[in-house]
Amino acid sequence: MGTPFKTGEAREIPFTDFAPDLERDAKGIILDAQGAFPTVSGYQAFNQALPHIYGPLPETPTGATVGLYSTGAIQHFAGGYQHLYGLQGTMDDPASVWTQIDGLGPNAQFQAGKWRFAQYNDDMIAVGDMNVLPQVASGPAGGFGILPGGPPQGATIVLAVNSQVMMFVGNTWYVSAIGTDRVWVTNTGSPINGTQVQSGFAPITDFPGPVVAAQVLYRQVVVFKNQGIWLMSYVGGDAIWSVQIISDVNGTWTQECTMAIPEGIAFFGLDDFYLCTGYTPVRIPNNLKEWFFDTADPSQFAKMTSRYDPYHAIGYWHFVSKQPPFAGVPDRFVAYNFRAKRWAPGYLNTPCVPIPNYHFTSNADINGFYFDTSNVLQTFRGPAGNMRILTGYMGEPGKITQLMAVRPKYTNFPASESLQAFHVQALGRPDRQGSPATLGQDRWFYLRQSARYHRVQLEVSGSLTMTGTENLLAGAEVTGFALQARETGDR
Repeated sequence: MGTPFKTGEAREIPFTDFAPDLERDAKGIILDAQGAFPTVSGYQAFNQALPHIYGPLPETPTGATVGLYSTGAIQHFAGGYQHLYGLQGTMDDPASVWTQIDGLGPNAQFQAGKWRFAQYNDDMIAVGDMNVLPQVASGPAGGFGILPGGPPQGATIVLAVNSQVMMFVGNTWYVSAIGTDRVWVTNTGSPINGTQVQSGFAPITDFPGPVVAAQVLYRQVVVFKNQGIWLMSYVGGDAIWSVQIISDVNGTWTQECTMAIPEGIAFFGLDDFYLCTGYTPVRIPNNLKEWFFDTADPSQFAKMTSRYDPYHAIGYWHFVSKQPPFAGVPDRFVAYNFRAKRWAPGYLNTPCVPIPNYHFTSNADINGFYFDTSNVLQTFRGPAGNMRILTGYMGEPGKITQLMAVRPKYTNFPASESLQAFHVQALGRPDRQGSPATLGQDRWFYLRQSARYHRVQLEVSGSLTMTGTENLLAGAEVTGFALQARETGDR
């Protein structure tokens, strides 16, 4: 705790970051959280989740997206092993359901792997891996059918870039003609409205293995194998697209490990979290990498999924822990606030999140979506939720200190709060739980525990100071703690 406390003195400790790789008594760190996301000020509680589409998807989702159309209309799409589905009804309406819109008969099914989507003008294009032919739905009311023009069968990734559609199968990229998603012949030089066709394909063979992820970066494409990252640029002519390697010692695990953000491409790489702006990727600063590899199941990295929250500028990576409640389903996440450069951990069971994860329209929803384990699409639009935060330790190795009182510092005040203190005589040993803290009329939590090191766990619920709107989460926000203590001896 630094210099000795004076009687009646209160010291404030602002939160710095989620930093489990640092020394456990590093000032202001947190070591666990639930129901919290990082903000510029500190940590805020999520709103409670409510169904966005009330009827469950008829099967486990392996991919989902939101279509935003030139008319201002919105449509949600999702796919599973058997079929593709669209929203029927109105979002946030108890009568809303998913309906099959792929045109396959009742006895037919895709037997798809993981569905991925890209929107080209008002066409929504879906690829399903395995032996699935690419599908297209035109407009928000359109149903899916086979994309014409000879696109590659079994594509795993699809992008819209440079007025073209790009797909990947194995180690090979394919592009449609410029100006259309329905011409996939190799480049013949034939004109379309005076423009060379410019459709074609080529493999990427610098390193072995298939392309596992790709993201659009302005008018370029960043391409990932498990080892190796390339930057693709349109050059025209016979080559059509050039491919330049930007990392030969890094890569990623699956498409959903990567996310497009305004600054570039954020992704979980082979050994850490990275940001790529078209050059060699750089690490996203953190003090959690070792904790992450200790907590996550490396055999399940390919089942990670990610989403970007544009309102708060937060990226979320959902991963499968070593002891998940549902086998193979992501149950934990780490969140990074790109503005505040602050991390948070969390717990959420979700097999799939839609990408993009928001829509800006007259009925905007920018709080984010996820599928729960009952296959219901949820959104964080409910009342202010619950949040739990566990701090790092406070103390000194040669002093016995009595922790007397703790008061959280709030930006948004909760409707209810409770606090539990813990203490240890030596860092690294198991915590001993102190007596429950008593909340006084002055909003201090009073307690009496003596030890070398102390830490506290705060739990809050609801909000007194704010009400929710479409653009503002209403949960309580805490920025740090004030505490009172006194030295009781040297030992």
